[in-house]
Amino acid sequence: MGRVRLAAVGLVGALSLTLSGSGVTAVLGSGRPSPSPQLVALSRPEQAAAAERSFADDLVAALSRERDGNVVLSPASIFDVLALLAPGAQGSTATQLDRALHATGSPRQFVADLMGLEQHLGTAGGTVTMASAAWLQQGYPLGSAYRQLLTDAGAPPQIQDFRNNPDGARQSINQWVSDQTNRRIDDLFAPGTIRATTRLVLANAVALQATWRTPFPQQSTQSAPFATPTGSQSVSMMRLLAPLDYVQTAQAQAVRLPYSSGGLDALVALPNDPTVNPLTLLPELSATAVPFSSHMVALALPRFQTDTTLDLQPTLGELGLGGLFAHPDLSGIGGLPGDLRVDAAVHKAWISVDETGTQATAASGVSVGTTAAPLRQLVSMTVDRPFLFVVEDSATSVPLFVARINDPVDPASP
Repeated sequence: MGRVRLAAVGLVGALSLTLSGSGVTAVLGSGRPSPSPQLVALSRPEQAAAAERSFADDLVAALSRERDGNVVLSPASIFDVLALLAPGAQGSTATQLDRALHATGSPRQFVADLMGLEQHLGTAGGTVTMASAAWLQQGYPLGSAYRQLLTDAGAPPQIQDFRNNPDGARQSINQWVSDQTNRRIDDLFAPGTIRATTRLVLANAVALQATWRTPFPQQSTQSAPFATPTGSQSVSMMRLLAPLDYVQTAQAQAVRLPYSSGGLDALVALPNDPTVNPLTLLPELSATAVPFSSHMVALALPRFQTDTTLDLQPTLGELGLGGLFAHPDLSGIGGLPGDLRVDAAVHKAWISVDETGTQATAASGVSVGTTAAPLRQLVSMTVDRPFLFVVEDSATSVPLFVARINDPVDPASP
């Protein structure tokens, strides 16, 4: 049974808010308190979905100009952490965050919309777990409205003594991250990244494990050439013949691979021009922008695994959020304008895609729905050069994970 296993930590490392000029921290995973029913009752998940799609397009466009090699990230993780930070912003800082997040409505309404969307994503299919958490310096006077919003959003502040034991707090937060990402990210915060001046850490974590609806037969996997930017590489090429949603545009071939439990798809896109950066294809190939139709597809896709650590400060600067790292107005969190700032923003993510299932529950979903699709012309799609891989929610097209694979054999891109 085919599987995709992903884990990501968004805005991780040192997004820690401190009074002395350090920042706020962020991560993605499971096991958080549920949002308040009162907040969810206000939600307009379709508004949050539109905002997340637009944010993902902007984020990926910025990264495509900055980054070489393999890249994997979770736009949903980064969006969620910034969305929890936004209600604490005032003045021009609030305007910058609202613009970057494509937010509509009041801060409380925006968080309510996001909570409604997260509840949908948590039941979308596969095994998707999302969680947020907050850690607060003991005795720090957090704004009452901001505290209540964090609590309503399912991330009530947990007390830590950053001032007297920053490394102990760092280890505790790292353990939470490890738990939420199935031990894939064990040491999110390096020594020294959580300081005595830290006042608040926001965290959000996401993990996904899902099996293909139609698995890639293991016996069909063979060595094949793959044209990386630096030369040809031999890869393990998986092969599948199945009815799939497919589209050919002026820019790319693209196919959707559904997961067995429904609700999630993998989008694989191959640029027609080998010199085109695959990340630039994301806005065009959203289900909201281009019509896919069912074809019998002969697909060849390399097996791959990679991870990425991203310093997001330059990227967020391109999105108009450079002020978060200078003299922002986060007085809705506490203190006076300029007291708190974001010190750093680091994102970690990991992805593994292969043809082998690992859980018995995957068997019940094998081949479900594959014989009912209307068959059209046979098309061939051989993914033998850099490509785009996206895991997205089928109903809203919200991208949970986005990856550009330049070299399937390269295990990591630092």
